[in-house]
Amino acid sequence: MKEELSLVIAFDATSDAFAAEDVFRQNGLSGRLIPLPESISAGCGLAWRAESNLEKELTDALKSIDITSAHIYYLIL
Repeated sequence: MKEELSLVIAFDATSDAFAAEDVFRQNGLSGRLIPLPESISAGCGLAWRAESNLEKELTDALKSIDITSAHIYYLIL
């Protein structure tokens, strides 16, 4: 599998991860929930992985449902 730069959003609560998944899907934003990568030691254990160019769209969607505690990382996965 080819490694590529990915945007990873880590959540503090599982409920935030599932709410984010719902709003991302409703807005047609690509990506998927993944187990939190080992290189990130914070959060609830779930993260959203998406293309690295989608940060603005994803953060706007999170703001629309009042999730402000998500942590954004760029990782080679």
